[in-house]
Amino acid sequence: MGESPAEPRCSCGHGRGHVMVSPEPEYSGWQTFVVFFMGVTAPPKSLSYRCRVCREVFFKTTDPEELRNHT
Repeated sequence: MGESPAEPRCSCGHGRGHVMVSPEPEYSGWQTFVVFFMGVTAPPKSLSYRCRVCREVFFKTTDPEELRNHT
């Protein structure tokens, strides 16, 4: 996933593909149980992209294809 000028960026100017940006998966209550207690991998319900420099969440997605890539 490369960075493009039209891509959302944080206040620092980092895009989703930057090394200082981390995708943070968000799970429902049941998914949390399955993932952490049973050890079964489940796709998250959404992904938030947070810059590790300014701590800003600047993009959130529920795109099924992107969620499958972060299982």
